[in-house]
Parts: sequence; structure tokens; C-alpha cells
Amino acid sequence: MKRIMFLALAIVLFMACEKEDQNASPCSKKLKSHFNKELRCIKKGEYETNLYKGVYKGKTVYFVDDVCISCLTASPEYGYTCDLEKVDFDNFNELANKTIVYNSCSKKYTE
Repeated sequence: MKRIMFLALAIVLFMACEKEDQNASPCSKKLKSHFNKELRCIKKGEYETNLYKGVYKGKTVYFVDDVCISCLTASPEYGYTCDLEKVDFDNFNELANKTIVYNSCSKKYTE
């Protein structure tokens, strides 16, 4: 009986995680996978590296950026389109509509 309860709980938890990922666009999932080695959470809100997207020179680009309240970090130097075309940021200040796509600490997509 305990095994059945454990299995049922595991299925419910798995389905909850799967549903959460269904809210993310295929492109967001693809780029999260592409940047997976760079995404990390050291301490929530103080030092984490998350996945973002924005519009740079007319292209939607995905990139990782650090959240670090006590660090002097440089702006990202590049990003990728959904087709994995690398886009170098000549001037990161020209990036528009920066939004978080995936939070490495909560392990949740935000779109």
C-alpha cells in the first residue's frame, strides 16, 4: 500500500512539473537547454545566473545574465536567436524589452 501511495505521489509531482514546462515556449526550452551549463543559483536574489530574452537590432535574442548585488559584472557580450544564430552585442544598451525567461533558483519558466 505504501508503494502505491508513493507511486501516486510521484506521478502527481511529475505531472505538476510537466504542466509548468508546458507554459514555456519551445524556443525558451531550446535556449534553456543550450545555456544549461551556465545557469546556476548560488544564493537566491544575491547571486544567480538566469536566462533572459530581449530585442536587439530587430531580433529576439536569448542570453544569460548574472544577478549579483555585490559584484561588478559586465553586460552579456552575445546572445542567440531561436535558430541558434549567435548575435554579438556591440552595445548592450540597445537591447530592448529585457525579460527573464527562466529563473535558475526557482527552476521555473516565467513566460
